[in-house]
Parts: sequence; C-alpha cells; structure tokens
Amino acid sequence: MCLNWSVSTMPNELENLQINRLIAHEIKKEPYSNNKEVVYSSRTLALSPIALNELQLRVTEATGNDSHAIQMKITEDERGSVYNYIYPFLIGTPETDDFINISKALAKKLSDAQSSHLTPGGVFFAFDGTTGFPARRCFGIIKADKLSGFSVSN
Repeated sequence: MCLNWSVSTMPNELENLQINRLIAHEIKKEPYSNNKEVVYSSRTLALSPIALNELQLRVTEATGNDSHAIQMKITEDERGSVYNYIYPFLIGTPETDDFINISKALAKKLSDAQSSHLTPGGVFFAFDGTTGFPARRCFGIIKADKLSGFSVSN
C-alpha cells in the first residue's frame, strides 16, 4: 500500500456532515498481548437527534482547520482494500445488510493491521452519509480507544 500524507492544515472537508447510518464493533485486546477478538454488532445504532448532532460536530471539529488531523491520499484500490470496500457507498446507497457486513470486514481488517502488542483495543465506528455544499456521499471510519470512554452494548 502506498500512503502519501502531509502535516499541513486540512481544509474542513466534513463541513455540513450528515450521518445516515452508524455502527460500532468492539476490538477487545488484552494489554501487552497480541490476543484480540472483534465483537461484531448485528445492527446499526439509533442515536437520538441530540447525540447524532454531537457526534457529527465532534467528527467535523476533529478533522477541521484547527485540528492536528493529517491529510492522506490512499492509492491502494485493488480487491480487499479499504477503498474497494467503501466505493459502493460513494456511488450509491447499498442496503443496510451490505453496510453491516462491510463494516464487519473493515473492523476485522483494522484489528489484523494493528498487530503491535502496544496498540490498545477500542471501539470501531463506521458511518455513511453526506458532506459539503452541495452534499456529496461520504464514508467514515473511526477507532476510539477504550480510554476515551466508548463502549459497545448489543
């Protein structure tokens, strides 16, 4: 995989973020061990309008002009790549089952990629929605460490 990044200030690409679907899976990992397990959710999360608005605001602020976000260009797009998984969401609106199954595959991919025994477990979030003016489709992936207070309950 080839990743290009710069540490320059990011433009706020997520302005006017509207999340349509959100799902969480938990990556459980024993401290200082490579033993890990992904606990998959079988349904999307239904957030209250206030909670959804707060999440959209936090994601937008976390990637905005005053953040320490890093701009990346991902060039791997072959079968099995993250881009290959999310591409259908950028050109259409796959069914909820597709969204859930693809989010599970992406959570597994992240768990496998984080092979260091120093990498903590956490909560994997995936969402699709729209962003910008005019609105364009988007797909987001977030991993929140357990230390940040996130947990999953089915």
